[in-house]
Amino acid sequence: MFDEYKTNTNPANTIATAGSYTRAEGYGSVTLTAIQSNNSTVTVTLTDVFHMPSLEVNLLSRPTIKRKGIYIDGKTKTLRYLNTDIEICKFQSLHSVMRICTILTSQAMTAAAQSIDVWHRRLSHIGLDNVRKTA
Repeated sequence: MFDEYKTNTNPANTIATAGSYTRAEGYGSVTLTAIQSNNSTVTVTLTDVFHMPSLEVNLLSRPTIKRKGIYIDGKTKTLRYLNTDIEICKFQSLHSVMRICTILTSQAMTAAAQSIDVWHRRLSHIGLDNVRKTA
């Protein structure tokens, strides 16, 4: 699912998760088809994305996106550019966990073959019946 990918050789590329540290195996860019608040679609490319296959969820770091000139607007539930306030895409929020609204690609459909438990976590811990409805 990476557009570009490099193997990680920097031991500092780690994140703290659940009381331990996880090292990135690689990093690169990922392109998503995201949905805006007017329900139009936009292509979004995330850069310097860590590949951490041991994590069962995808994480978006608020400090990292801020360094890239993007902020989270909690009132409109959108990601926006800091300098222009232009909307990038919308997100859904559940119990202080946000999920960028995207269109499923064929690659994402292939990934859907993963266990229902993984998708339960990736979809912000929604109920298993609701996970099954997305299939």
